[in-house]
Amino acid sequence: MEFAQQRLRRRGALGVMVLVLGLAAGTPQARAQANQQAEDAVRNLVTGIITILSDRLDTADELKELGQVIDKEADLDALGQLSLGQYWRQLTDAQKQEYRGLFRQLMLRKFAGYLNAYAGEGLGAPDKLFKITGSRELSGGDFLVESQILPPSAPPLAVTWRVRERDNRPLIIDVIVEQASLLITQRNEFGAVIGQRGIGGFLADLRSRVQGGA
Repeated sequence: MEFAQQRLRRRGALGVMVLVLGLAAGTPQARAQANQQAEDAVRNLVTGIITILSDRLDTADELKELGQVIDKEADLDALGQLSLGQYWRQLTDAQKQEYRGLFRQLMLRKFAGYLNAYAGEGLGAPDKLFKITGSRELSGGDFLVESQILPPSAPPLAVTWRVRERDNRPLIIDVIVEQASLLITQRNEFGAVIGQRGIGGFLADLRSRVQGGA
């Protein structure tokens, strides 16, 4: 009887601990901190990319350094899998491994291309070219971070970043430029190619684009 009571007391204490932790995670302070962490992930990514592009490295070194910055702040594996949608399950393990590598190379060029195209050749201090204008949490737990790219001689460009917590840290999983989602654009594009050429043809097409510097 005494043993059973002890078990009940331990369960009760554990239940109170779980409840307290759960409430703490949902406090305004905790949510504000999560918002700030999402914004920091975006700021770190853009600042890192601008800094690398400003150094005017050769292509190989530039892509290597971009990869290191992007891997810290973005989840390219998740973005790649989401971009394939239903077709992801049709890939063999070997095809998945190849696809991850090809997709990563494609995204490195795209992230760099966005800033090169809109900020122009005269890249300067990151805070002069980029600013975060706000952030909000979505119902599923993701965050949307609103920002602007500020070209030297053109109107500001609205860029929204979708951030998701993975492995206890915020990681970017989508970029929305002027309301056009990179994730949705890639999913539509990839789906069209697979529909016409199959998985093998799609991988060959992706391989060709990466090797050609697309």
